[in-house]
Amino acid sequence: NVDCSSEIDIDDVVYLIAYIFDSGPPPCSGVDPSGSLVDMTGCNVFEKGLLTPDSSSFMDCIEYQYDGESVLTMKHINAGFNCCPEIEVLFHFEGNVITIEQIELEGLCDCNCLFNLDYQIEDLTPGEYTITVIEPYTWEGDDPLEFDVDLSTATAGEFCVYRYHYPWGE
Repeated sequence: NVDCSSEIDIDDVVYLIAYIFDSGPPPCSGVDPSGSLVDMTGCNVFEKGLLTPDSSSFMDCIEYQYDGESVLTMKHINAGFNCCPEIEVLFHFEGNVITIEQIELEGLCDCNCLFNLDYQIEDLTPGEYTITVIEPYTWEGDDPLEFDVDLSTATAGEFCVYRYHYPWGE
């Protein structure tokens, strides 16, 4: 059961072949990774006036740092929510895909803001991953906040996409 699926099947063979010959993630340790929201700051304030496409308010970014063994910390810069949000963040792990789902449980104000969210994922083995953030206020057709990373070689970095719809700008 090298893929930690709780079953021993052909997928384990495929997983091992990908690890040995194609730089896939290493066999799991038997401990499932887990994630949590550790801090939230905002509402980010930007200078008033004409926004240009290179303005930081148009950027939706993830900065990440991996300790090389098991802990991945990430900062989501400019996550769009209601100005007074009650949020929940769910972490889904399936093979080498990590999905971070941001859910706004309740918006207590009649406005939107950009926040910075700090995440921590523990018990994550080095390897190649696709990280996807599902955000409540992205528009259909916007680029997803999704990127591939090899945590066995790239232990720190940043990935950004442009946003042109409110709350990111217009």
